[in-house]
Amino acid sequence: MHTSLYNGTDVREILRGHSYMTHPFSVSIFESKALWTDWRTGSVISASKYNGSNVKVLDKVGFGILIKFEIGLYIASILHY
Repeated sequence: MHTSLYNGTDVREILRGHSYMTHPFSVSIFESKALWTDWRTGSVISASKYNGSNVKVLDKVGFGILIKFEIGLYIASILHY
């Protein structure tokens, strides 16, 4: 996983070869975290978007039951119900 400024400069690698990054599919950014799903582990994972530290498995499902492929973020405080 890499990070850069909006104009494409300052490209930096923040995460490589982690056991929960074997086949990343969907990636989202929220506040200071990068979140992604992984096909091989059936997991939703988060890490620091700045340096890849603090990797945490947020959810893991068994194969054959349900595998999460896409990630979407909804912030209740800014949704107008």
